[in-house]
Amino acid sequence: MANEHAIQATGTFVVSKGFRLLTKLAASQGSLQFTRAAVGTGKPPEGYSPESMIGLNAYKIDAEIADYGVQDDMAYITVQVSSDNVTEGFLVTEVGVFAEDPDEGEILYGYMDISTDPTYIYANGSTNRSKFAEFTLYVLIGSVSNVIAAVTPGSIITRDTFTAANLKAIDTHGILGGEAGAGTTGQGLIDALTNKLLTEFVTNTGLMERLGTYVLKSKIVNDFLSTDEETVLSGPMGKLLKEQLNVLNTKIDKKATIYRDQTDMGGKYDSNTVSVKWGTDSYGNYYIYILVDGTAVCALPGWTRLD
Repeated sequence: MANEHAIQATGTFVVSKGFRLLTKLAASQGSLQFTRAAVGTGKPPEGYSPESMIGLNAYKIDAEIADYGVQDDMAYITVQVSSDNVTEGFLVTEVGVFAEDPDEGEILYGYMDISTDPTYIYANGSTNRSKFAEFTLYVLIGSVSNVIAAVTPGSIITRDTFTAANLKAIDTHGILGGEAGAGTTGQGLIDALTNKLLTEFVTNTGLMERLGTYVLKSKIVNDFLSTDEETVLSGPMGKLLKEQLNVLNTKIDKKATIYRDQTDMGGKYDSNTVSVKWGTDSYGNYYIYILVDGTAVCALPGWTRLD
């Protein structure tokens, strides 16, 4: 089975101080401890290599470490940024991860330049906007055998971690059908919740009625008239429109028949084959109509008799 955190090419660099730290830890067999992560709005100056950096070029805010792990001589660190404390939106163009050096204290260890593909972080309270971003840095750790990261309490657990087969979980509310407090896995909880929600939607008529009311209130506007293809036409209005359409189609399909043949108006018009008469159709409307050889070929509606 493929590793969900398989190392892949990224724009992440281990800086010079990071390499020096690896040398120290390899000699002392110490642990590599990642202390925090941060994001910024800068990028490496022209002509400078990211490996020479000692900090972010334009620090903006700290990020949360949500997950980490090791694969061979590489480590991955998943960091998250949310809009919770952001008062003004900004573009993330750089990400850094910091580690503890036994001699210098906290140092920049890994740096990722995303200035060519930045991510915008919206201000807290922005309507209908994404308020969360996640970045994964892959960094070289060499022969260091022990890696520790300060995972931020309250960070959002990643999907890969939550669905991992070995992630232990507690069914505190008994949604799996057993006793509350039974042991399970993250994937087991997801499957049980999915099944429970689907069952609830199908069998709970009260919930379906409330959902229907919500859809009507949120989607039907302008006195229940559908205004565009994204809105919903109400059932009563649809029924009324259908009835009106049926009446209209009936009137269109029903041909008017001139059944009241009155006297000629002013006598026959010459050529011995053309005459003009007046009459009423089956709806009571007056018509003047022209006959050729006794057959009506043209009817002019909207006339009113004066006699």
